[in-house]
Amino acid sequence: MTREEVIYLDRNMRTECYDCVHMREVPWNTHIACVNPSFNVMKSGNEHGKKHGWFFYPLLYDPRWKECLCENFQNSVSHVVSPAVSPETNAAHVQPDNLQG
Repeated sequence: MTREEVIYLDRNMRTECYDCVHMREVPWNTHIACVNPSFNVMKSGNEHGKKHGWFFYPLLYDPRWKECLCENFQNSVSHVVSPAVSPETNAAHVQPDNLQG
């Protein structure tokens, strides 16, 4: 099983939005917004949550009231580990042409 398949299987419909690149915080509010909304999520939100204003997807919503996984989900957390960088490599700088003597 690939790493992408494992990430997909670990997704939870009520918490996946917090790890998505499309999630945006809403100022002065605990709810969030989505900049790449899914039609399936829009039509399948919980009716109780909609009725009480807790699921006004995609503008202002609490993902706990979602009832399906989002097909537009893109993980914002990178699971790729980069190799260690040596101090010599990190300190190497390219001098601009006008400063080289």
